[in-house]
Amino acid sequence: MITVTIQVKPYLAAYLQSAYAHCTIEGAIRFTKNQNLYSCLLQLTTPRPKGVSWRDQGNITFSLPCPSVGKDPRTYNYLGEEAVKILEQEINYEMRMDYYRFLRRNKFKNGMMFTRATELYLEEHGMMELIPEETLLKSYFLWVKKVEKNRIVFSLYSRKHHHSYHLYNFFF
Repeated sequence: MITVTIQVKPYLAAYLQSAYAHCTIEGAIRFTKNQNLYSCLLQLTTPRPKGVSWRDQGNITFSLPCPSVGKDPRTYNYLGEEAVKILEQEINYEMRMDYYRFLRRNKFKNGMMFTRATELYLEEHGMMELIPEETLLKSYFLWVKKVEKNRIVFSLYSRKHHHSYHLYNFFF
């Protein structure tokens, strides 16, 4: 098993360690082929540049993907600075989507208040001291606003094109 260790924001490291505790082998998180982060790791790894230490430092360790065809982890075992930023964005996106699902499920199925559900989520993932509740709640409400805006735009777009589709059929 070949691993790579990177430095990510502490709350993301806590999320990964909690969410993927069942996929951890010898302290390294191993993603399955059907997970988005598996594909990200596979695409972002490059050959280790000469002069770069084999001792990685950071707060999270991944077991590198070992596909039957394609990148061999013995060669492609390095994540550059830009690759780490991209991977961190993907981890952040995954964590937020997981949080939004958790929040909605607890609000609409269990009748739990948003603030209590957020506290529970942070406790479950060991992120209580790492990210403020307000930050997550604000991101949720911004996301809802964005989704509703896109839904309205899509609705207007659909009506407009649906109408022109009927005109097209009328003339031909």
